[in-house]
Amino acid sequence: MEDKADFDRLFRKHYAELFIFAHRMVWDEEECHDIVTEAFEALWAHYKDIDGETVRAWLYRTVRNACLDFLEHERHEKNYADLYRHITSGIEDTDWLAHNDERTKAIRTIFSQMDEKTRTIFYACYVERRKYKEVADQMGISPDTVKKYVMRALKIVREYKQKLNKQ
Repeated sequence: MEDKADFDRLFRKHYAELFIFAHRMVWDEEECHDIVTEAFEALWAHYKDIDGETVRAWLYRTVRNACLDFLEHERHEKNYADLYRHITSGIEDTDWLAHNDERTKAIRTIFSQMDEKTRTIFYACYVERRKYKEVADQMGISPDTVKKYVMRALKIVREYKQKLNKQ
């Protein structure tokens, strides 16, 4: 693969079909645009290393993997929201401050069981709603490492939820 003109041609030729491919998995149009754009950014970063004959397959694989990562992240967010609802479901106090105090106490209890790095990563991914790659880049670690910390945090959340269910 040689130059910017070739890259521009590839972008124009494949962007729409990659967007449609991503949209079949991820129904959020804005997210699909982000995923496809990030795939082309990754292609540009490795442009000289990728064989022109396999570039289309490389783009599809990159988009598919990003879609799967997004869906996994969404699943974790749903689990966190379910936990939040579960933690707060037993609180029927009409006083908002008391309600908020119970919720805050439960969340603090969960966070106190996490080490600093796990807590920081979990907060960034679930409260600030940042992507694994974004957190990884900021912290100088790989997205897989971010995922491992999130899994560790979710284990703590599940254990807390189980403890609540037993009470």
